[in-house]
Amino acid sequence: MELSAYQKVFRSGTGPSSLVLFSTKMASTIIVPESMLNEIREGVVTEEEAEILRDLGFLVQSSRKEKAEMRYFIDELNGADTIFAAEVVMNLDCNLACRYCFEGQRKGEFYMTEETADQVVKFVEHSVRSRSNVTDVRLTFYGGEPLLSPGLLTHISEKIQNRPSAMKKDTATGGLLLPTELSLLPSTRRKSILPASGRLQLPSTVRRISTTGLGRSPQARDLSI
Repeated sequence: MELSAYQKVFRSGTGPSSLVLFSTKMASTIIVPESMLNEIREGVVTEEEAEILRDLGFLVQSSRKEKAEMRYFIDELNGADTIFAAEVVMNLDCNLACRYCFEGQRKGEFYMTEETADQVVKFVEHSVRSRSNVTDVRLTFYGGEPLLSPGLLTHISEKIQNRPSAMKKDTATGGLLLPTELSLLPSTRRKSILPASGRLQLPSTVRRISTTGLGRSPQARDLSI
């Protein structure tokens, strides 16, 4: 038996000679004497102790085999899922200047190129083809403000081929560009996700501010089409 490759060792607050072992694979924790860590590594713990450590994921037959299994773990999860979902960040730009924006200083005039958009298309097509059980494809166009990139939104959606019939495209948008840009979006199960829902009136300190400096209260609209 070997120590798992997915374990971390920390000093325990219960005493200077105690250690906390944490398994990042199993999310399990155990406190052991510091001297016991060497015994675990040398394989001289009792059978009862070894059984507990195995159950918690700290001891494995082969750490090399364990790593190989983890490399395929995500593939196994994807193989069991009938939905392929991806978020496509179109840009980091925005036509609003909301004080409460969680993107902070990361915003700027950074836009996806057509070359990158073509790579997105290839990635989606390859992912769907490699998983025969996929029945639904869900893409969320994100930003920044994705409607500042209407041409690439249409480009990506129209170029994706060999997809299941059930395809859903969402757009996470501030909503101000919808009247002019909505017609440019593909019509296959469109939905635009606005930042507020219901009859919500925010105080002025958290109102959406346009780049012109004018305050705008969020308008809640369900724009499923």
